[in-house]
Order: sequence, then C-alpha cells, then structure tokens
Amino acid sequence: MKLTKIAAATKFTAVALSAALMFGCGSSSSSSNDNNNGGDTGGDGGGNGGTTPVPGNSVALTDTSTDNAGKLMYTLGSAQEEGSVSVKVRYSAEEVETAYVTLHADTVTSADQIASIKMDSGFSSGSNIGFKRATSASSSEDEALTQTFPEDTWATITISWDQTNYTLSVNGTEAGTWPVINANAVSAVEMKIGNNSNTTTHTFYVDDLAIYSDKAATMEVINENFDTQTVGNEAVNIDGFTEKTNEAVISDKYNGTEGSTGGGNGDTGGGTGNADNLAAQILDTNIGGTKEDTGELRIKLADQTHVTELAAGQISATIQIQPDADTTVDESSSKNDALISLYSSGTSSANLHGDIIFSGNKIKYRDDSGAQQTIDGLSYTDGQAIKFVAKWTENDYSFSIDGGTTFKGPFASRDLTPVTVITFKLGNSSTMSSYEFNVDDIIISDGTTEAYNENFEAFTEGYDLVAGGDIDQNSAEATVQKVAL
Repeated sequence: MKLTKIAAATKFTAVALSAALMFGCGSSSSSSNDNNNGGDTGGDGGGNGGTTPVPGNSVALTDTSTDNAGKLMYTLGSAQEEGSVSVKVRYSAEEVETAYVTLHADTVTSADQIASIKMDSGFSSGSNIGFKRATSASSSEDEALTQTFPEDTWATITISWDQTNYTLSVNGTEAGTWPVINANAVSAVEMKIGNNSNTTTHTFYVDDLAIYSDKAATMEVINENFDTQTVGNEAVNIDGFTEKTNEAVISDKYNGTEGSTGGGNGDTGGGTGNADNLAAQILDTNIGGTKEDTGELRIKLADQTHVTELAAGQISATIQIQPDADTTVDESSSKNDALISLYSSGTSSANLHGDIIFSGNKIKYRDDSGAQQTIDGLSYTDGQAIKFVAKWTENDYSFSIDGGTTFKGPFASRDLTPVTVITFKLGNSSTMSSYEFNVDDIIISDGTTEAYNENFEAFTEGYDLVAGGDIDQNSAEATVQKVAL
C-alpha cells in the first residue's frame, strides 16, 4: 500500500490511454462518479457511470485498535448456497490500509471465507483504487485484478455466488468468475478496513447494502441504506448486524453525494434522484419540420474518443424512457421505441453489431438476421431509471438492465467487424414520439480502459448538443436538461 497520492486531473470526455490516469479521476470525472442514480441498491448503474446526489446516511468504518479491525458484518438468517450481494464503498485519498468485502461460512473466520475481495490504493497507479482477490484462506495468496475506481468516489461492488464459483463486478463491469475458496453456503457478509495489527486514522465508508438469496438478485434478504438510522449510533445495534461489527458508526458526511459509479442489483433501479441532475434528453418531434429524422444521440468513436473502433468493449449508461410533458402528438401514429445500437462497418441496419430495443415496456434484441426478438420475462416501466450495460466481442453481444449483475445473451451479431458508432435513438424517421429518452453517465471502454466518459454536468440546462458540435452531427434533437434520475 502506498502513502502518497497523485493529484486529480481535470474533466475529460475522450480519455487518453495513460496508466497513471487509467480512469481519469478528475474533478468532473469525480462528478461523473458522484452524480448518477443515487439511492438504489438495485441497479446502480453500470460501468463506471456516475451517481446522482441524494440525501442519505452511510456507515463510517475506522480502525483505531490493534486488537480488532473496523468491520460491518451482516449475518444471514439461514446460510445461502447461492446469492448476490451489492454494496457501495468509498475509499479516501488518504487511506493507507486495505479494505475488504468478504463472504463467510458459518464460523465467520478467515479460514472459512468463501470469497474475499481486497481494495487498496497500493494495488493501482495514480489516483485509483485497485483490487486483489484471495485465492485461498491464506492472506498471502492473492491475485491482482485489472479493475479500478477513482479514490474518494462511491463504487458499487457486486458479488454473486453458488457453491462452485463466484463472480465479481465493479461498477457494472464484470471483473471475472473464479472458484470459491470453500464450497460452503454463505452465512455472513463482511465489509472491513484494516486488520488486527495495524491502525488507520482515516475512514472507509459503506452504504446501500443489498443481499439476495439468488444469483439473479430477485429474492431480497436485506436492503439497508442506513437513511433511517440515527447519525452517531453504532451499526452493531441494527438488526442483523452481528456483534463482530466494530468501529462502525452511522454518518451523514456524504449526505447529498450518495449513489455509486454503477453496478448494483435489481432491474428497476431506485431512488428519487436529484432534480438538478443534468442529462442528455432526446426527443423525436420534428417530422414535417426542417429536418425529418429520428431523435438521436450518436457517438462516433473516431471523432469523440482516442480509438477508432473496438472489436470488443462495453458501454454503460443510466437511461430513462417516459412521456414528455411538453410534447403532444397523435398517439395513434406515434412511435415511442427507444433503441441503443452498436454499429460496425456502417450505420445501416445491415451494419448492426448489436441492437437493444425498449418498446411498450418490453425489451427486445435484434438477431443476426435483422429480426427483433422479445425477451420473455424482461420488462421496464415508464420513468424507471435503468442501469444499462452492453458488452460485445467480435462475434456477439449481451446486455444488462441491472448494472451488470445479470446479462441477457450472448446474441450473435449481424456485422462481425469492430464497433465504430454507438447510438441512442427515439422513435423513427416517419413518425413522432410523445416520449423523452433521457441518457446520463455514458462510459465506453474496452472492458478495462475508458475511451469515453460523459455525465453532462459541465453543460447548462437547455444546451443543444448537436448545434454545439459536442456530439456527432448525424444526431438530432439531443439537448441537456435537468432530469431527476
């Protein structure tokens, strides 16, 4: 672990490939990571997408004793052979101790750990927090991981497990799947800072703990955001948190800056959001006007990032589809579909590498023949804050609406060449839409290194992204608006 830190850089949209600033944690980048859908434990968004400030408490963990570590431990009522946990964490720039998220069996000791993820500034370069995973019950046997997140920002850690393997996701980006250390059922989940031999004067924050009894995160065991707890109280006094909880106190230090940089469980997102949050808003109202086109926000990698194409990659964003209060059209002829499209060698339907369609509360994908296929059992509601993640390889693509906890696919791609353009579209060119398609905290990466990161907080309300030249000029009716995501 290192004792010095590198100062944060300034806001970026296209991110240079720099080892020292792999995730560009500058002032606006930090805004991106602190200004997305806050308040939900299920569905905090994907990728490294930012978070919307919302009121709320968290738990402050400290380690001031050489007899114990700072711990927040929740004991399950019955051991779970499979399940999922999502938790938000915040690791300070001054912290010098290692933080942990660990799944335990019934003895709740290091010897019975099923999975243990470690976070430390010393595991990464620059102003980022890196990860390692325990490969055995011995604390000296760890494997370094490539995922990072910026210091002093909220990050969502998600672990799903069964008695064979566990999977880690960081801010909606899957880090990997590995064999469990012990093939036992999980009895407790522990968040920890430090250890019995060291102390730290700094604080590790934990929030929005959600545990589920299934890997798909549909059967909730606990969902605790600590907002109803009294500031200053010990977390050990909260039902379900074991007596092993130590130096864990309810804090309001980050009241107004909660929310994670992505990830999380649940397919409905959550939280009430922040009415002053800025996002891109797409409309489709200009049929018969000066420009007949689909409402669209288009990102051309060659023009807006440091790469021209991505043979494999990922995009995450927080999206919302809902009626627009200021738009009135003939509903009998309106088209309110919202699409997120990955294009390869061109931008016609034949060049689609992947296509996800949100239509009338149903979610569809486009197969390699160009036909739309409805996914049974997958839906959304008007106004829902959806933590969208899509990832692709040379031959296929898959997507998630719960921040990367569960994915649908892979689906075979139609155009097998690298992705060059990504679009968010509303309606079509022959009809108008009475809806708005809101998009925020867009992050595009190769799965490890960011190529694009935009949270729209640097713009003013009403700013025309197309006229201002901030997005590809084939875009249409895309402006910056206040959206309570």
